[in-house]
Amino acid sequence: MRKIISFLGVALLAVNVVWGQDLYVRFNKVPAESGIKTGILLTPVSFAELSGEPTDAYKMEAPAEGSDIYTLTLSLPAGDYEYQVTFKDTVIYESTHNMAKAGRPFSVKEQKDIVFRAKVHTVNAGKETEYKCIKFLCDAQTLHYSNTTTFISGQMFPEPDEQGNTSIVFTHTNYKGAIEMAICPPTTTIYSSDVLPFGGSKYRLSVANGKVRWKLTYNRHTLTLEEPVQKLVTLLDGDTIIIDAEKVPAAELPANIGAFSVENPLLLAGGTTSVSARIDPTGEAGAAAEKPNDLLKLAPETIEAKMYYNVFNADSTEMIVENNALLVTTADATVPEYETVWTMGAPLNVTGGLSAGDYTLNVWYETVCYGDTIQSAIYSTDFSVSGNPTTGFEQPTLQANVFTAGQAIQATFDGTATVKLYAVSGQLLDEQTVSGNYNKMVHPGLYILQVADKSYRLAVK
Repeated sequence: MRKIISFLGVALLAVNVVWGQDLYVRFNKVPAESGIKTGILLTPVSFAELSGEPTDAYKMEAPAEGSDIYTLTLSLPAGDYEYQVTFKDTVIYESTHNMAKAGRPFSVKEQKDIVFRAKVHTVNAGKETEYKCIKFLCDAQTLHYSNTTTFISGQMFPEPDEQGNTSIVFTHTNYKGAIEMAICPPTTTIYSSDVLPFGGSKYRLSVANGKVRWKLTYNRHTLTLEEPVQKLVTLLDGDTIIIDAEKVPAAELPANIGAFSVENPLLLAGGTTSVSARIDPTGEAGAAAEKPNDLLKLAPETIEAKMYYNVFNADSTEMIVENNALLVTTADATVPEYETVWTMGAPLNVTGGLSAGDYTLNVWYETVCYGDTIQSAIYSTDFSVSGNPTTGFEQPTLQANVFTAGQAIQATFDGTATVKLYAVSGQLLDEQTVSGNYNKMVHPGLYILQVADKSYRLAVK
């Protein structure tokens, strides 16, 4: 780039005066007998003496009011192409590096309208080294991303949607260090992208440590990065289990927690902590090692946390019960934090409906954040049930404890029951047959919950 500027010398000052903002699409490779204008990419655009129309290029339409995007739509026959977008009097079109002098390639499978888009950017504005460059794409052109930290070319972007958004997600299971990315055509080098960002050849995402998932969405219509990168929960920490109101670290759960019955049910609760950053894996975590980078924090509203459990018959591999409960937090849902504590809204009756015998209880936690699931270890313990659940023809009406916890509707009861959730208008929203527990996340409003043959009216704020 600097060589081009030096070569133009004093002429560059004059160019700044006459450039205006006219941009041109020019091809140096087109299908045979296509009739498409071609030109030499590294020379000024040539014009007919009488008409003043370009003879080797196509003038783009100026941006509409409030926009900075130039456009040009051409009906192109099937074949292979190479093109660039240039100013009228010069070909200083690059970002900060000298690239793609042969033209940017693309292919068309069948004749169709192709939209070209470009915008002008000023580099080193206000300095002696100030110059203008052009960022450009066309609908038929593919984009690749490159991880400029490890200098490994990445996968190709998928096709854009109707709004022009094209996204890519990349995950590291145990990453440490800086993430830097460039979005560029596949024929260019990593350090010579003129697609993103302006004023540089790469885009610095963040420093990360642990399990991370980054999402990058680029809009081909506006030539902008639409969404910020996203940092996922790296781990779950501080898992706890509460048995009959006694709280213990999950890893210290006894091998056997004793005997239970209908009169003395096994009431299970617990909680965990979602951790979005481990700055130093050998030292302190979270706020104690805080760095001024919000990408390392997550708002609770981006996380769904649950406790899962199942019960197996100790004499076989048959699973008798499986269930889960949504965990809640007292943290501000919109404020990003390094660590968020999640707990049960109310205990679950695990032994409701179980007959006398020996069982194994397995408990674990999961969070889902931006589509990625993080699971804790699975904690196991044995227990037994003495006596038998009520049987016979005169079985009493099932008694349920129905309540709300945050935006979750929950019910606990002995035995197995069909639970139906209705909107206050009477519309059936959910129907499940469950043992001992029911849990459903809902929006604020009025609801009717029917457990077996009894109905309950609930308000969720």
